[in-house]
Amino acid sequence: MSKRFSIRRWALAVLLAMPLAVPHAVSAANDAAPGVVKQQSKLYIVQMSDQPVVAYSGGIAGLKATKPTRGQKINPLSNDVVKYADYLTAKHDAALRGVGGAKKAYSYKFSFNGFAAELSDAQAEALKSMPGVVAVSKDEMRTMDTSSTPAFLGLSAPGGLWSTLSGNASGNPIIAKGANSGGAGEGVVVGIVDSGIWPENPSFSDRDATGKLVYQQLPGWHGKCTPGEGFSGSSCNQKLIAAQWYGEGFGGEAHIIATVRDQQ
Repeated sequence: MSKRFSIRRWALAVLLAMPLAVPHAVSAANDAAPGVVKQQSKLYIVQMSDQPVVAYSGGIAGLKATKPTRGQKINPLSNDVVKYADYLTAKHDAALRGVGGAKKAYSYKFSFNGFAAELSDAQAEALKSMPGVVAVSKDEMRTMDTSSTPAFLGLSAPGGLWSTLSGNASGNPIIAKGANSGGAGEGVVVGIVDSGIWPENPSFSDRDATGKLVYQQLPGWHGKCTPGEGFSGSSCNQKLIAAQWYGEGFGGEAHIIATVRDQQ
């Protein structure tokens, strides 16, 4: 397995500007191949009671409301959003200190308030009874239900969402804007959590068959194309508008690369 492939395999999240409203989807690896030991996750997902950024309507001294009004978007760089997000992160860290400390993988602040951390069973139980904690759930490995999500959800069937929104007859959501799409889902940003991205695939091109640019930069977009081994910032375009690693749940970048190399 090449280094180039390894980074594409583990670049775990992308955002696409696409002509289809596809729901958020999460997939996980199938059963491990013979002789390959599955990683036993020590992660727990902890949900906190404070409102996330997109829902916070005020009420905490010194912290203005961050909930956007109808038709507005969240600006993650605004001072009010940054201050409230920092407040939530501090609450996450305080909760972890309250059970003796632990390795935190991520803090979630915008649409969900909580964090992921490596906890012992005793720490997880202690968190469940801590004020401000709503739920503590152990991370689990899941297998895919399908590799054909639009058909699985009935989106491409006659009378489904794709045809209702004037999509093309093939029901294929991965097509260039203007290529007989009928404008279905125009302007929708799709977030995908998956095992990797290969931006050279024509499905992710922002140009039509003639080479004409058919996607435009989104006003107010703050997403980033995070570079890594074999994946540069130029791998994104006007359709593949952001990409980011989420490898801490697998032990971090160093552990992932070492695991991939061990399996070569």
